Amino acid sequence: MSEKSEQMIKEYRDRAGVDSDIDVRATAAARLWRTGERENRLAAEAIWKEIKYPKDIIEQMKRETSFPR
Repeated sequence: MSEKSEQMIKEYRDRAGVDSDIDVRATAAARLWRTGERENRLAAEAIWKEIKYPKDIIEQMKRETSFPR
């Protein structure tokens, strides 16, 4: 996992209200995805794959945060 991904995960672990490691990682991945940057989106995809996050939720989130090309 990239340093940037690990940093995002640590940041969310430190916030109140997010207890589950999977939720922390999913939230960090969503933030990375929303930047629209290719490197961040690849990191988000890697996180989702690693935690086996539900594909339907991932696809819905991607549709809601897609950027015009």
